[in-house]
Amino acid sequence: MNLHIFNPEHDISLAFGRNHLTVSKNVKDFRTSLGWIPALWAKDGDAVLVDDVEYARTMAKEHASKCADVSFVMKSKLKNHPFSKVIPWGWDAAVNTELREAGVCPQLLKTERQLNDIRQLSNRRLTTEALINIRKDISASTCGSSYHACSLAEIKRLRPNHQPFVLKAPWSSSGRGIRLIQGEMPPSTTGWVHRIIHLQGGIMVEPYYNKVLDFGMEFLAHSNGSIQYKGLSIFHTINRAYAGNVIASEKYKEGMLSKYIPTSMLETVRNKITAHFESTFQRGYTGPFGIDMMIVESAENDKYLLHPCVEINLRMTMGHVALSLETDKDGTASVMEIKHEAKDFYQFSIHRL
Repeated sequence: MNLHIFNPEHDISLAFGRNHLTVSKNVKDFRTSLGWIPALWAKDGDAVLVDDVEYARTMAKEHASKCADVSFVMKSKLKNHPFSKVIPWGWDAAVNTELREAGVCPQLLKTERQLNDIRQLSNRRLTTEALINIRKDISASTCGSSYHACSLAEIKRLRPNHQPFVLKAPWSSSGRGIRLIQGEMPPSTTGWVHRIIHLQGGIMVEPYYNKVLDFGMEFLAHSNGSIQYKGLSIFHTINRAYAGNVIASEKYKEGMLSKYIPTSMLETVRNKITAHFESTFQRGYTGPFGIDMMIVESAENDKYLLHPCVEINLRMTMGHVALSLETDKDGTASVMEIKHEAKDFYQFSIHRL
């Protein structure tokens, strides 16, 4: 029996790097509302840690055709339970401590060294090297660059002709820790930059692109060092926050992207990512991960370019969730959405496109 945990505060935990984490009510509500969703990819007989067992059962019944036959358990029931494996949304110091204090067998958890490796590999600085390697020999059809700055003066040197650019904290949750700068940097942003540099040792500086479409590729890193490609993820965001994913065959999703870039480019990039991360993860990561990408409109030759590495997510992603769901047999597509329906309630739904 495996134990699954949906801990969406994972990226926040990486940013702070602490054993104990206090999160906002909004994040707590998100975890409570969607704590049941590992039932979508778990196996029959597995267990899912939730905050509210009855609510989780109700939600799983609503999606019974897509959920495994799992047991929902609360933290008080974890002590000395003979689980085979623990599978959180993402490994970090806070969830590791939470499980250890709940009495989960220490052999099923991560060591301090493993947690530190995961945190360092989750630093956005890794996008710099990844972009260099992935774009090698295909730079004319792609875009994307990323720089690590340690001061305001360095940021200014990296910004030619006051072009719009994006600042990113090395660690932050999805849609947060990011600032778009157009024109002069306002004092509030300057203060934020100083804080991020002080707390995280620097800040990422990236060009701003005219985005046309968000998508990604999902992978699984195995303990033997190999990287397995799982599939495409086409998603949409609202104010940089995740909102939904397309559920469809790979052929359907490739067709959506072929309006902008040739399908052969996807295969080339996928192979380059596999080669790059087989080398990179020798430093210490096994498990699911995703690479966020985007199609951008070129300001020059009136064409579209591929940005092949916007973000690296060393955890489960909503793209992985979408890939775990059965596609429509008639070749059509559905949409998996998460909406903030009320003050403390998030609604998961699937409907036809």
